Amino acid sequence: MHSRRNRAKVFSSLGRKPYLLGLPQDAFLLIALILVCMAVAARFHPWVLAGCAAVYLGLLPILRRLFEHEPYLMEILPRAMRYRAFYPRQARPITKSSRTSTL
Repeated sequence: MHSRRNRAKVFSSLGRKPYLLGLPQDAFLLIALILVCMAVAARFHPWVLAGCAAVYLGLLPILRRLFEHEPYLMEILPRAMRYRAFYPRQARPITKSSRTSTL
């Protein structure tokens, strides 16, 4: 009986991220939240709702393919967005070793 308990399966699906319609759950909900906010801002006008639905359904296959090739995009993207386009020069104290030139 003890040997049977030691051989219990650990399913690989427990380590996977939750997916909704082929996208990671956080990406799916983020896009849905953006489109719902757009619809609320437009006071639920039928044409805006139809446009938001069309954009959402048009983006799903593209994003599915994107997340298929890069499953960790939702971890990489926030870090990439924090990078600045320009980093100013940082002053460093001049030391004796930096003044000497090697020829």
